[in-house]
Amino acid sequence: MSLTKYLFCKKLGNRSDARNKMAAFEHVTFDGALQIECMSSEESEVEEDTATGTRTTFFRIRGFPWRSIRLQRFFDALDEEDKADNTQRPRRGVGRRERVPGPAKDGILVPPKGVASWMISKRWMQMMEGSHAEIVGMVKEIVMDSAGMEVGGLGEESEQEWTV
Repeated sequence: MSLTKYLFCKKLGNRSDARNKMAAFEHVTFDGALQIECMSSEESEVEEDTATGTRTTFFRIRGFPWRSIRLQRFFDALDEEDKADNTQRPRRGVGRRERVPGPAKDGILVPPKGVASWMISKRWMQMMEGSHAEIVGMVKEIVMDSAGMEVGGLGEESEQEWTV
């Protein structure tokens, strides 16, 4: 298994474990978010301070342009739960590297089958309607919404989210 795939699986496992500890996220609609295809990448970068000669290594996080604000809030809640849980564990090595948000991944990247419509950005869907109309039809076929599901704990629906 490649290091990248290992890191994706570890991140997914950590988020899944955190979700199992949070009753607010036990509904099946959240299952669609916990797929490797929904995980953002973390690219290692090095910054050099020319004045001091020090080098800092950090991870640049690159998410998917199709992800909605509420989906990001869901991931943030899981990551916070995992972080709180990790403070209780003994540490090995030098610790976690700093993670810095970066630009979204490049290209036409489609959500995986099984995501719910609240997980998809309205802005992204509008961009696809204007430039790649065939993508909109594909997305409508892969979305799996649960009847009567409320995700109010993640904030109100924004203009950035799309509904079928």
